[in-house]
Amino acid sequence: MENKNSEFSEIVADMSQFAGALVGTAVIAGKKVMRYLNDLTIVDTILKPPANADEVQTIDSKIGKTNTEAD
Repeated sequence: MENKNSEFSEIVADMSQFAGALVGTAVIAGKKVMRYLNDLTIVDTILKPPANADEVQTIDSKIGKTNTEAD
């Protein structure tokens, strides 16, 4: 009986070690994916020029327009 208990304990220990390694790998891979996606969005926003320079407005000018229209 004692032999079966120790064998079961070893199996559980091996499974928990494997699960820990799997979770650790998943966390590292997730971080790398997030960094990669973040880099892609940063590069995309830097390289993307405005569609038309005349149509580009600042937030202040949009707020000023809205306030004058409301009066």
